[in-house]
Amino acid sequence: MSNADPCLIKSFREHKDKITKCIFTPNLKQIITSSMDGIVLATNLKANSRANKFSGHQGPVYDVSINPSNTLIASCSRDTTIRIWNNNASAHSSVLKGHSAPIKSVEFNSDGKMLVSASDDKLVKMWGVEDLKFIQSFSGHQNWVKSAQFSADSRMVASGSDDKTVRLWDVAHGGKQI
Repeated sequence: MSNADPCLIKSFREHKDKITKCIFTPNLKQIITSSMDGIVLATNLKANSRANKFSGHQGPVYDVSINPSNTLIASCSRDTTIRIWNNNASAHSSVLKGHSAPIKSVEFNSDGKMLVSASDDKLVKMWGVEDLKFIQSFSGHQNWVKSAQFSADSRMVASGSDDKTVRLWDVAHGGKQI
């Protein structure tokens, strides 16, 4: 790394409200963003490319995740849903419902076959991506859960909450707290 100051490469102004998350795709060809405007954008990093716009949430979108093969985008919202989008210009999404309050975090595991979500309902939930089915809940937080993440080997989930705790869950043994 050089000691030179960073320089701006490009600026994107397609959202109409605050940005809540921005991530690079694993192949580094796009930036996926979510916003309080309820929209998810997949912006190509090539010059003069248009962003793919994904709309369908009925409220602000708080988080986005992309699977390892760059083919699926997951988003979560205040509308208590998770949407899974094909990462192309298609507007179609699959909807996962199961939380009873806004969902603040969604994340694919390392092989892209599972998702974990964290919500203001104080729960962490795990979902199957291929069959779009609920797998299990992890309960124990005493306040809103703001973040959940799989370990690199997908055997554990870590969750962080407004109750000032980080909890570590053993996925392989029914979500028991470690």
